[in-house]
Amino acid sequence: MLRMPPYAKLSLHTLWFASLLYSCKGRSGIGTDENVASDLTANSTKQLSCSAPVPKLVHAQSWSSARTKCQTDITLITSLTSSQLIGLGHLCTTWKGWVAAVMHMGSDTDASSLLSALALWHADLEKVDACALDLAVYSSHSSDRRDIAPVPVNALRNRALAMATTEMVLPLDVNFLVSSSLSVPEHNQQLLEMITGGAAIVVPAWETTAGLEAGQQAAMDAVLGTKSGLVEAFQSGKVVSLGGKTAPIKQYATNLEHWLHTDALYGVQYTKGYTPHVVVSKILIPWFDERIHDSDLGTQLHIEHMQSAGLGFVVHPNAFLAKQAVQGQLLQPNSEAAQQADELVATQARLEMTQKAYLPATYYAPCGNPHQSPADVNTIATQACSKRPDQGSKPGLSPLWGTQGELFSGGGRLRDWSRAGYGAGDRRIPSPAAFSDLVVDWDAAGDGLADDTQALKTAIDKSPEGSALYLPPGRFTITEMINITKSVILRGAGPSQTTLYFPFSLADVYGNTPDSTTGYSQWAFRPGFINFLGSNPIGPETLLAHVVQGATKGQHQIALGGWVRGPPPLAGSWVRLTQSDPGVTDASASAKGVVGASSQRNSLIQHLYGGWDVLSHDALPHVYAGELQGTKYAAQHLARVVSIHDSVMTLDRALPFDVCVEWNPEIHSIQATITEAGIENLTIEFAEATYGGHFSESGYNALYMSAVHDCWVRDVHVINADYAIGLNGTHFCTLDGVGMYDSSPSRGGHHGIDISYGSDNLVTNFSIGKEFLHDVSIEWFTHGNVFADGAGIDLNLDHHRGAPFGNLFTSVQLGKGSRPFASSGAHGRGAHSGAGNTYWNLFSERCLARTSLDFGRSLNFAGGQAKLPCSQGHLPQGLVFPANLYRAMQTWHAVQANVSVSEITYDHGTEII
Repeated sequence: MLRMPPYAKLSLHTLWFASLLYSCKGRSGIGTDENVASDLTANSTKQLSCSAPVPKLVHAQSWSSARTKCQTDITLITSLTSSQLIGLGHLCTTWKGWVAAVMHMGSDTDASSLLSALALWHADLEKVDACALDLAVYSSHSSDRRDIAPVPVNALRNRALAMATTEMVLPLDVNFLVSSSLSVPEHNQQLLEMITGGAAIVVPAWETTAGLEAGQQAAMDAVLGTKSGLVEAFQSGKVVSLGGKTAPIKQYATNLEHWLHTDALYGVQYTKGYTPHVVVSKILIPWFDERIHDSDLGTQLHIEHMQSAGLGFVVHPNAFLAKQAVQGQLLQPNSEAAQQADELVATQARLEMTQKAYLPATYYAPCGNPHQSPADVNTIATQACSKRPDQGSKPGLSPLWGTQGELFSGGGRLRDWSRAGYGAGDRRIPSPAAFSDLVVDWDAAGDGLADDTQALKTAIDKSPEGSALYLPPGRFTITEMINITKSVILRGAGPSQTTLYFPFSLADVYGNTPDSTTGYSQWAFRPGFINFLGSNPIGPETLLAHVVQGATKGQHQIALGGWVRGPPPLAGSWVRLTQSDPGVTDASASAKGVVGASSQRNSLIQHLYGGWDVLSHDALPHVYAGELQGTKYAAQHLARVVSIHDSVMTLDRALPFDVCVEWNPEIHSIQATITEAGIENLTIEFAEATYGGHFSESGYNALYMSAVHDCWVRDVHVINADYAIGLNGTHFCTLDGVGMYDSSPSRGGHHGIDISYGSDNLVTNFSIGKEFLHDVSIEWFTHGNVFADGAGIDLNLDHHRGAPFGNLFTSVQLGKGSRPFASSGAHGRGAHSGAGNTYWNLFSERCLARTSLDFGRSLNFAGGQAKLPCSQGHLPQGLVFPANLYRAMQTWHAVQANVSVSEITYDHGTEII
């Protein structure tokens, strides 16, 4: 017997009775399609003129769930016959999310009894922990040839698709059950960003090997369990891949062998015949073609249409489907005439896809008339149940990106930001088991009274490389700097449970010797009380080869002049390309015999400013960059070696700047002493004290990382800080879920998050609940960094001079919006912003004032939304697709798609300065 909750057994008993009614006679309560409030009137005249008209359906009755829909919800789209109601019952028992189901009622069904039973069952579902069901019942119009195709499956699918009011939808047959791992809100937030960026999320499908009842139980056990349970069931032979023996091509591209052993999203390439089950944006999903009678052919053509429209396929690493054995069939065999008609329609459709001209015929867009899309029929839910901002109306497109990145070029105004963060975006932050416990193993008190400084220092000193030190719930008082010079992880029990409390400032502990020239406080900037101090040298000892020929931004290949030391690096090895500003003269290039050497001075600094002459004596004082002139290793690019052939090195990442022989380009090895280190799940709190003022800070400085690679700060809150988090010379580090707050209102501070020199760091899901003088700062040649999904009270994006270039700010909530680009930094270090910094969908209460012409040149502003109407003196308004460019680029990178799209209408929300 199937093991289910009591309510489910009762409801299924009602359903079983209802499913028997399909053999009874009688019809009642029947209306036409045009009477359904959720459907829009079709152009029936044009329908009749079609050579292959779409089916006509007659609406009987509908029921809608009263539950609240959220942006991160996924609606299952399904259709069924009255004989398959048991399958819908199983689906609603195991899936707690939304289901849009359309049932076809045969002409021999007792309509009155069936509809009454369904009404009772739907009312029961609303009272229990089951699916949120929107259900509609239709019958075929009397004029339709049911002997040709007994059930118009694609017409039913479209009715269900039209009913959905969530942005994410998953079409599937009613005999599939869905794992609970597809309904985790925090995971679905990432899926939402990916699908709005053009991804189709593949959900691998499996089927049970047992008979009817045992197979149903096995399927339910699988989806109510975890992936590991599914893997065990596969290894024991209880489940097999869907179509593994009869139609392996349908899932072949998913690479199920890889799926069984991974926990990371991965992209796959479409191959002919590939028909996966996919979660897609309702904005982007096409209609099913209702001229097609066959269910499988309709699904195949639907997937082909998505692929031809540019959607990329990315496989979900944990979610899956399990096919259950269900009594009753959705379709009886179609006639030979229907099969021949299907082939004709499919052949023509595929030809039109190659021409980007295919429009499936539906009730909503008869004969291919594109006057409605699935997203037009019902308003998509915008309930703010996640951090994602309400996007309002459908966003426009940017000429810098397009829909799927088909307009993106590595040599263009944007750069590829998909590799920002830990592991170059290819690996998740690890969580190794803790080596020791600060209280249990090192006798810390954690009571907020005793001084736990020495216990923490000893614990870190004794921790092996790559290990984690656990700080259990408690309040640990620390009174000295904690300098970490190896790869360890400090892990608390959560920001609300573990606190590192610092009762004194750095000035209190170590004194304060102001700068002899400026008078600034010794502690105005860095270090912090917790410091990860690595070393990553660049010099003669790391030099591998000289670059002897120029290259342009976007290229992957560079020409080398022979190896200075050691054998060439192996494929997959990381290397560092460096360039130095030549200063006033260049006497070294010609001596090295390089191609294209010139005696004419050519400034790397000017190049990083987009060709702007920031070194002219006529330049304004706050633009002049004389202090940057002659900077060694000013431009750095880290990449993996793909191959080396005939002294030409191919890199996996496109060059983010031009390479010029006058800038002494070199290839260096990377010798970082600290990697795989981090601090997570805790709060750093300082004593309440009045802020000392700009450059007069006492040194309530929290966290500083220097010259480290692949490190992280995760779920860390900082309270009462002058200087919260600083990254200096770091590469591929991630700040995720960091927050800055004050225990007293309006305390203020100097820097919230400050990044200098390094590259390719990711700051995401950040919250700045106070106003620093500089909330988020970029300075000193830092580039390739991403700030995404962040928020602040009145956030300012401080560009602190020193040619910070090619950084991305996307999907950021600025709060009040009164000081979005308020910036500082000493004169002589150039204009505030280098070239290529990009601002993609910034949200604020008020309109954002344009940056001044001396702020920076060659900047990209794409999309934004304010609550107040804006004038010409403000940055352009209007959301740009995708909502989060970083997430879209991650999808683009995973899928490696670059599909051309015709007839694109660009939004006015993109401005190139």
